[in-house]
Amino acid sequence: NSKAAQDVFGTDLAGFKGKHMQALFMLQPATQPVATEYEPDGAKVIRAVFTDMIKKNMDVNTALRTAEEQINKAIEQKQSQ
Repeated sequence: NSKAAQDVFGTDLAGFKGKHMQALFMLQPATQPVATEYEPDGAKVIRAVFTDMIKKNMDVNTALRTAEEQINKAIEQKQSQ
């Protein structure tokens, strides 16, 4: 995080010679999105559907549609509790 460390970053590596290394430090990284209470259920559905996609040779559009339907159903169930 120090300016001194940034100034010497990559100076001993031949592949970085002549490169504008300060550009690496110009932007701030994006903040991580906050997970909601629905995240774990959605992640389970995504993993299961994409596993089916691979094992059962399901096309991507069908997999995405199936995942969306299952996630929406899980959200509805969680909201009604």
